[in-house]
Amino acid sequence: MYRFLVLQSASFSLYSSNYFVFSRFFGFHRLDLFLLRSFTGSSVFFRKKLDRKCMISDSMVKESFNEKRDSFQYKVLCRDLEAALQFYSELSETGCLRGYDVSKLIALIDYRIKTAHADTDDSYVKSLLLHLENVLNDVYSHRIPGHPMIWVNAINIYINLGLYQAGKEVWEYAKSKYFHDLSSFDSRVYGSAIKLYAFMDSPLDCEALFQEAIHAQNMKESLELYEGIIMARIQNNDKKRALEALYECLDKFKNIVKPKFFDSLIYFATSRGIPKSIVEIVFYFLDLNYLPSPKALTTFFKQLWKYEQDLTTILKIFTKHTQVASCIYVEHINFVLLALFKLTNKNNQTDIKNTTDKVNNLLVLAHKAKIPPNVSTFNTLISGYAFLEQFDLVEKVVQEMKRLSIPENEITLRILLKAYGKKGCSLEEINSIWKRIVKLSSGNSGEIIQQRNWLTLLKTLSLYGKEGADFMVSLLEEYRLQIEDTVFKMICQEISCFNKHFDV
Repeated sequence: MYRFLVLQSASFSLYSSNYFVFSRFFGFHRLDLFLLRSFTGSSVFFRKKLDRKCMISDSMVKESFNEKRDSFQYKVLCRDLEAALQFYSELSETGCLRGYDVSKLIALIDYRIKTAHADTDDSYVKSLLLHLENVLNDVYSHRIPGHPMIWVNAINIYINLGLYQAGKEVWEYAKSKYFHDLSSFDSRVYGSAIKLYAFMDSPLDCEALFQEAIHAQNMKESLELYEGIIMARIQNNDKKRALEALYECLDKFKNIVKPKFFDSLIYFATSRGIPKSIVEIVFYFLDLNYLPSPKALTTFFKQLWKYEQDLTTILKIFTKHTQVASCIYVEHINFVLLALFKLTNKNNQTDIKNTTDKVNNLLVLAHKAKIPPNVSTFNTLISGYAFLEQFDLVEKVVQEMKRLSIPENEITLRILLKAYGKKGCSLEEINSIWKRIVKLSSGNSGEIIQQRNWLTLLKTLSLYGKEGADFMVSLLEEYRLQIEDTVFKMICQEISCFNKHFDV
């Protein structure tokens, strides 16, 4: 009869409910573990809450939940946030989640916010912040045990979004409730708090927190603690003491310092618009054979150029990095090439000669390093030589691209369009380049030609006076179906203004 009734269960949930009823009625004191695993952990937990006399052992329930926790951890590892949050909602009240598990979930929320590249007004970011608040509330109510990285990751999220007051509230709560619990609070939390106060422009608070952390009883110093104080001193433009903290940090943690640590200091200084404040730190790291990631170094170069236009320092760091890394990254070469061209006085032939010599030396260096030809490098060269009005060199670069079978892209063709216009090439040559742009931009399907291509053409043809305006009109008529209405109207207005200017 028992077997018959179980088989007749109409649904999985009914099956699970009947199994509990029959196990009690017939005196079963142990559920088969295989069947238990087929239940959701939440169902088992709910049954035990309803009936305290239920004979399922806590160890068996815990094992069922642990399997679901493994699934939660796996989803977090795979960066499947939606699935991880679903598992979290089922497990948050069971007591089987560790603080470390939840800290990883918060780190995943942080990752999603960063990759969204949106601000706090974005609906997706708002939803992620709501999930973060719910998780923190579970920790505050002790449904989830505390862990240092919960506070660290939460504070970092609020820092990245500029929600400093919210970050401060997390810090103050964590310190007031967990300071004496070393499993839930350590110097890493101090490091994040110091970083937070650095962003809030409170250098005195940063120093006070650092001293408090290093003198706290039974609290071990951490890499994150020193990262925070180094950033704070960089922010305060205290280069000497920032280096002192770095010396001390590397002396204590040299075996665990990774490039990510170097990158974080670079990104901090560049995000604050003070790249010059870490020039000495960059050289110090390179002297010790620590290498930043190519992306971080490119960001540093760009910001140092933007705020200081200090090509000399950029070239020194580029040279030092090349020596230490024993390789050259194409993005670094492209940036240095661009900076060389921009700093050149195109009205001074001696200056132009010096620049072309430096460019050639850099290209020889790239060749020796066996860097494969890259279209972005050729685009930079074409643009640079066109800027210097060295059109013979532009042609040499174009021929070299053909020899090496480097496929041109829309950027290449837009640069050539401007260069040929500057050179005063015939409208037939301009039209030839335009047709190649159309082919790449819209293919054979007659898709819309990008606005930037039309604007480049307009700017180029404006150099040809009335003849250029007439040619522009003919192209507008030919490609009318491949231009957006707003772009079409804007170009027509420009042509009308041009004709009025010349009384045409």
